[in-house]
Amino acid sequence: MTSMQTSPGQGGLPPNRAQLQELIGSMRVAQLIYVAAKLGIADQLKDGPKRMDELASTAAVDPNALYRVLRALASQGIFAETGDCHFALTPQAELLREDVPGSLRAWAMMLEAESWWEPWRDLLECVNLFLNASTRM
Repeated sequence: MTSMQTSPGQGGLPPNRAQLQELIGSMRVAQLIYVAAKLGIADQLKDGPKRMDELASTAAVDPNALYRVLRALASQGIFAETGDCHFALTPQAELLREDVPGSLRAWAMMLEAESWWEPWRDLLECVNLFLNASTRM
C-alpha cells in the first residue's frame, strides 16, 4: 500500500483532498465576502479597528450575526479580530473598500448577487436536457 502525502497547513489532509475540500466550500466564503462588501464593513474600518456593536449599528444589522460573519472572514485572513470584539482591516479587506484603487467591492457584490449565481443552480438539469436531446438525434 502506498502512503499518501499530507499537507500540514490543511490539518494533515492529503493536498488534493484539502484543495478540493476548499473549492467545494468556497461558495460559503464568497457569500461571506458579499455580505461584508454589501454592508460596507471595510469602509467603516478605514480609520482603524472598531467594536462589533459600532459596526453592526452603522450597518443596521444584528451584532451577533455580523460577529459570526466577520469571525469567519478573519479565519480566512479577510479582516482581523484584534481582541475584545474589535475588527480591523487586512490587506485583503482593504480591497473591499469602495475608495481604493483596484477595489473589488463592486465585483464581489455583482458576482454574488442572486441574479448571477442562481442560473448555476440548474446546471445539472441543463446537462441532462442536453444529454437527452442529443440521444434523440
